[in-house]
Amino acid sequence: MASPIIEAAKKEEEALTKELEDLPVFQKLQQVRRLIALYEAIEEREPAKSISHVRILPTTTSPRAGTKAAQVDEVVTKFLTERGTRASSGELLPVVQAAGIELSGQIPAKTLSAFLTNSTRFNNVKRHGYGLTEWGDGLGPRGAKADNPSRALQLDDDKPEPETLDDLLGPDAKKAKPDVFE
Repeated sequence: MASPIIEAAKKEEEALTKELEDLPVFQKLQQVRRLIALYEAIEEREPAKSISHVRILPTTTSPRAGTKAAQVDEVVTKFLTERGTRASSGELLPVVQAAGIELSGQIPAKTLSAFLTNSTRFNNVKRHGYGLTEWGDGLGPRGAKADNPSRALQLDDDKPEPETLDDLLGPDAKKAKPDVFE
């Protein structure tokens, strides 16, 4: 017969388990435990055999040569390398089409986006577009001015930052006052 301390501890364990069963993280833990038990049971029944006959594919695969995906990869890689900055699928679509690559689908820019997303050569940074994976999350080698990152997307614009609202709106803004303020 178990001691009263062990019985009390088991009752407490049972009560806590019932309370935890409703939590998603506990349910996930239970699934992981079942998975571990399953694999341990398989290993006990059948010792690990040599897996020399299994071919492990590399994690970074390029599309097969001659496929549409390979053509898109080549054209977009060349364009982005020359440009030095990220581009949206809408900006890249004319480049791909000019190279003679026809994209099917109702919205060709989305088809292009699917090609780019599935490629290991490119990554997509929200609101900045597709770039080469070697750029990381940066805007590209020509995408940011080192002295002022806030102007990263103003690539060829050497205008100074506006200091006042009038500078920002321009000289015609004073003339176009709404009647509400008069």
